[in-house]
Amino acid sequence: MFRSGTYFERPGAFPARLGYSASGIVESLGDGVTGFEVGDAVSTVAGFSMRNYGVYGEAAIVPASAVLRRPEGLGAAETVALWGPFLTAYGALV
Repeated sequence: MFRSGTYFERPGAFPARLGYSASGIVESLGDGVTGFEVGDAVSTVAGFSMRNYGVYGEAAIVPASAVLRRPEGLGAAETVALWGPFLTAYGALV
């Protein structure tokens, strides 16, 4: 929907970025980022605009406020699958 221009926010200037949901391992931290360490297993939550950040690719840079530790016992794919349905339901209710 984002690529076709039918999503609630439209792509900005080229190149547009895509994706909210990601799961991986922290490779480095930006200045002032606390609460995470290199090597931490994490996932992202849709707390940023795809006009500014995107996660389709081998590596991604996202705001620390949109990064959560991966829950114990859950793999990368399971963790990515958590947030989309939760936030969709929350948005419908709120």
